Amino acid sequence: MTFKELLRDLLAFGSPIFYLLVFARALVGPYPIFINQLILAGVLIFLGVVVIGSKIDWYVVRAGILAWLTTLFYAHDGFTLFVLVTFTGIALSAYKLHNNLNKVMWAIVAVLVIGLISVT
Repeated sequence: MTFKELLRDLLAFGSPIFYLLVFARALVGPYPIFINQLILAGVLIFLGVVVIGSKIDWYVVRAGILAWLTTLFYAHDGFTLFVLVTFTGIALSAYKLHNNLNKVMWAIVAVLVIGLISVT
């Protein structure tokens, strides 16, 4: 595995397929609060893609939302640390692969906004 493959693999945590996989797992639960948060965040992400388009790295946004919501769901310090390290790697991977700090920074802002809306 090359370094570039590792970067792409980290970014895959923000793919729409992975988002749907986490959502499907939540449906099996059932975990209604987590499901509602994922639905609301998913709708906001979809609207953001339609309105804002490619000015933001939406892979980072989806990965950030999944990181935030699963951290709240599991509420475990060890998992939280793992998620923080992983999300940092995802954001750095997006920058390294696309060399566009602006898109990554706006993605992090979008994670904060969408995350706050979806958990309230």
